[in-house]
Amino acid sequence: MILGFAESQNAIYLVLGIVVLLVAGAACVYFLRGQGPTTQEVETRLAEERKVAAAKRRRANAWGIVAGIERVIRPRSTATNAESAAAAQIDALSDPATAQAIQNLQKLLYTRAITDAEFEAAKNKIVGRVDDQYSQILKLAELHEAGILGDVEFAAAKSRVLGL
Repeated sequence: MILGFAESQNAIYLVLGIVVLLVAGAACVYFLRGQGPTTQEVETRLAEERKVAAAKRRRANAWGIVAGIERVIRPRSTATNAESAAAAQIDALSDPATAQAIQNLQKLLYTRAITDAEFEAAKNKIVGRVDDQYSQILKLAELHEAGILGDVEFAAAKSRVLGL
């Protein structure tokens, strides 16, 4: 009889614990309801973001068309040897194969398979001598503004020029 009484008390405590948890959960739901943005607010914000993104795409497409027309209309300038060398370096930096080669060199440098001097020599052999990073970044910026380089390509080429 004592054993049956103890079991019934445990069952009562179990039921009481479940009821307390349910009441606490209901109270949390009641007090926290309506704290976030409404569906209409989220949809309005997303619609505004879509409009801004569409405007940016239209503007970028327009500038791309202008840059393409400008390339057709404007005759090629006679660049000096230094300018053509810098342009060749920029072309080399934007080439995926060259980027992969430089990345492999950086891995070798990181694992200490090659020294800093060997890394610089190999990098200069791949890309060419880097004398003036500032002028190269300016040329990259011109290419980016003309629409020849996209945002990602510009950032990657700039990182490579800076050796990052």
